[in-house]
Amino acid sequence: MSYPSLMVCTLGLIGISTLILNFQPASPAFPMEKGFLMNVSIGNDSFRDNVNNSQHFSNSNVQSFDEQELSSIISKMQSEISSIIEVAELSMNGTYSFGNLPLINLTTEMIDQFKGIPQDQDLNKRNEAKKLLSENPALLYVGLLLPNGDRYFGEPFDPYQINGSVSNFAYRDHFNGALESSRPYLSNTLAAVSTGEPFSILATPIYTHQIENRTLVGIQVLGINFKHFDQLIDSSRSLSKNDTRLLLLDNNGTKIGDSSLDFTPLESFNNLQSFNNARNGESGELHEEISGKSTRILYSPLNFAQSQWILLSFSPSTS
Repeated sequence: MSYPSLMVCTLGLIGISTLILNFQPASPAFPMEKGFLMNVSIGNDSFRDNVNNSQHFSNSNVQSFDEQELSSIISKMQSEISSIIEVAELSMNGTYSFGNLPLINLTTEMIDQFKGIPQDQDLNKRNEAKKLLSENPALLYVGLLLPNGDRYFGEPFDPYQINGSVSNFAYRDHFNGALESSRPYLSNTLAAVSTGEPFSILATPIYTHQIENRTLVGIQVLGINFKHFDQLIDSSRSLSKNDTRLLLLDNNGTKIGDSSLDFTPLESFNNLQSFNNARNGESGELHEEISGKSTRILYSPLNFAQSQWILLSFSPSTS
């Protein structure tokens, strides 16, 4: 090859290498963090991808999950979580009307009498909230908090707005977490101020739809229906013939769902190594002692916004 031809080839290769090294993908409209909208595709393949990426998960563990019918249960759970996250994302991106202005002027009299705006006010937002509830059985409640934490509205109006003992939620971790992170933020298990029932809240900051000079309209709050997830676990009753107990826990170890009808209400699971492994993003199998008996535990995290729920499967050890 002649010297000029060699020079042209060399310069061409240098140019291509420089282009590759300097290439950066376009930034998403909203920054993403680890655990946000991850592993939400439906089906066993996505579950297998998740567990195979764990540092402590072997082929025998995958087989164990399949034998216990847990792969499909985990996929169903993650699909439900994905649907909730999608509602939050669409609300944040302006698909729904929660960011539309103007808002009704919330007066002290309204707060005292209705714990928010009256039932017949801002019907566009109320009707959209009702529609979301009818389409998403995993949702128990849909509402909007103002930037100062005052409840603007909540649906269903009765009991979740009108019966509330509290009307300002600026003290709640999920309210401040959503403000600070500018993205959906999941609470741990709470007691509803209106009914006392346990649930979690996914809080999402809602801004005006202007591209420039966006202002905060408020914080959308989605109440998570624990009974729906308990029913998903309940639908796996076929596991009971194998003496298997399924537990769904929040990130603190508080119980969300349980396949067992015979359990101690104040049971604690956050001292289990399997639970803590799952909190660290791992899926796998361990044998631990529970109530003096050696128990085989399969465990897997379910990514939910910035946090995780934990699925545990208990069965008697055979070894």
